Amino acid sequence: MPQSLARRTTGLVALGLAGVIGACGGGGGPTTPQIVATTLATTGASPALAGCGGAIVPDTPVVVVKDQNGAPLAAQTVNFSVIGGGGTISQTTAVTNTFGQAGVSWTLGNAGAQSMRATSGSIAPLTFTATLTSTGPFCVELVFTSSPD
Repeated sequence: MPQSLARRTTGLVALGLAGVIGACGGGGGPTTPQIVATTLATTGASPALAGCGGAIVPDTPVVVVKDQNGAPLAAQTVNFSVIGGGGTISQTTAVTNTFGQAGVSWTLGNAGAQSMRATSGSIAPLTFTATLTSTGPFCVELVFTSSPD
């Protein structure tokens, strides 16, 4: 092979290798995908609850924060607020546990539609509602069971 052709071939090979190395992104290795909280859901079947006016809801409202793959996320801040019915909550902010869950105690108001909202970052909020089963100082819930004959 003539010497000038060998130089051109060597130069083209070097230029091609430089292009391949540059296309690899500088050898920084694989990047870790960003985990993003995308879902706020209840741990139960429904965010609809029931309880006595002026009393704590027997089924504690709990939410779970999940990432884009549906996996629960720990250490996420969830904000809670009463938005209807005049009730109160035990705290306005909770941090998710290792199962992605956070919850608060909710004391219902004595009248009107009862509702509480949970939010976390830019995720769509989740609203809990509760039906008053009774109000006043004496709250009685009747539970019917079958009796033996």
